[in-house]
Amino acid sequence: RRPRLTPPPSHRSISRPSTVTLVGYGPLAASFLSWVADPMVFYEAAPMWEISPPQPPARRLRVLWIGVFASDEPVEALLEAARQMPEVEFRITGDVRRAPADRDEAPPNVVWLGFVRGGAFPAEIDAADVIVTMTTDPGSALRGGAEAAFARRPLITTDVPFLRELFPHAQHAENTGDGIRAAIEAITADWPAAAA
Repeated sequence: RRPRLTPPPSHRSISRPSTVTLVGYGPLAASFLSWVADPMVFYEAAPMWEISPPQPPARRLRVLWIGVFASDEPVEALLEAARQMPEVEFRITGDVRRAPADRDEAPPNVVWLGFVRGGAFPAEIDAADVIVTMTTDPGSALRGGAEAAFARRPLITTDVPFLRELFPHAQHAENTGDGIRAAIEAITADWPAAAA
């Protein structure tokens, strides 16, 4: 889930005699090439579930945050966006035991889903109008972003070069409440293009 910006030195001796080394993204492949090793970029596999085509929201806008409350996830920024947008429903995945300490102080338009298992997860994606997955790690590939792309749902993710390259059609935002709010507003202002 969190590819490194540079591979560990031990990989040099393992990769040189190998026929090919699978890596998760382009910048990492460049490091292997500098070692005279053959890299192959291997992107996320498509999920097994099927999702209905995106539709313009016919009810309150539903934003789904895909995460697990890892230390690199700026959940506080999402909560700030929720405070700024009481008309939007924000649904947050992840083990609530690891949620921020101020969970009880979250605005009423936030729904804590817990760790979503089995068929409940694609159901949440299917019901989402917008998907948000963000990180403070500039090398994180964010599986949630791939799930949004496979489901053809508008995606908001962190504005860093790697995620701009990986998700060129996403709204890229700062890890702040203002950044997330502005990205949601941009998506809803141009819904047909955002959902294409």
